[in-house]
Amino acid sequence: LLAAPKLEVLDAYLTKYRKHPGNLTSQIDHIEKGVSLRISHIHSVSALMDEIGKHGKLSKEIKIIYFNSLIKYLPFVYKNQQGRNLLISLLRKLSFTHKTILLGWFKFYVAYLSLILTGKGQRILK
Repeated sequence: LLAAPKLEVLDAYLTKYRKHPGNLTSQIDHIEKGVSLRISHIHSVSALMDEIGKHGKLSKEIKIIYFNSLIKYLPFVYKNQQGRNLLISLLRKLSFTHKTILLGWFKFYVAYLSLILTGKGQRILK
C-alpha cells in the first residue's frame, strides 16, 4: 500500500475557507464559540459524503472513520437544535450494521443524556 497507494481525486467544490482577523478558527477552543464552525463543518462533510456517494466510492471504512470523528461534535451542538439535527442526520447517513457504528450510537446517546443532565459527557465520546 505504501508503494502504490490507492488514491482517487474527485474534482468537486465543497467548502470555502477565508482567513481574516475575526476568523472563527481563532475561537474554536471554546465550545460555545465553536458551534458555528462545527455546524459549517458538518455541512461540508455532508456535501463531501454526497459527492463521494455519487461516484460510488463511499465505502464502509470511510463511513466508520467519519462516523467516529463526527460523534465527537455532539458537545458543540447538543444545545443547538439545528446543529444537533444536522449531526444526527449525517450520522444516520453514515450508519450501517457494524459493531463500531452500534457502539458509537450507544456512546452518542449516553453522552447526550449526560450532557443534558450534567453538562459533561465529552469523555464518553473519545
